[in-house]
Amino acid sequence: MDLGLNEFRLDLLECIKNHPELDKTPYGLHAVVPALPDIPAGVIYILKNRADNINLNNQNRLHPFYMVYVANNGDIICAHLSPKQLLDKIRLLCKSKRNPLQNCIDNSIKSQPTVVI
Repeated sequence: MDLGLNEFRLDLLECIKNHPELDKTPYGLHAVVPALPDIPAGVIYILKNRADNINLNNQNRLHPFYMVYVANNGDIICAHLSPKQLLDKIRLLCKSKRNPLQNCIDNSIKSQPTVVI
């Protein structure tokens, strides 16, 4: 899989090795992390296209999955055709976080700058 995404594939393989129960994880998970100066508050959606035959011009490298990052003001930070850029942002946001960040959850309820993944 030479798509420039090999480091993410290796991260995923390591995660699966250390957490074999991941295959029992329910769909519809979410996480809340603090926004950073170069990663504004917003929502990152990771969706699965259930119609396997739709991948216009084979442009989406992650098909059937689509990722998009929408800022709180509605601007698209990363579109579905920029998976590496978005995965880099997710990696930076989640690095070294092992447990839920209750203060971020509370702040997201109070409309403080957070990123919901």
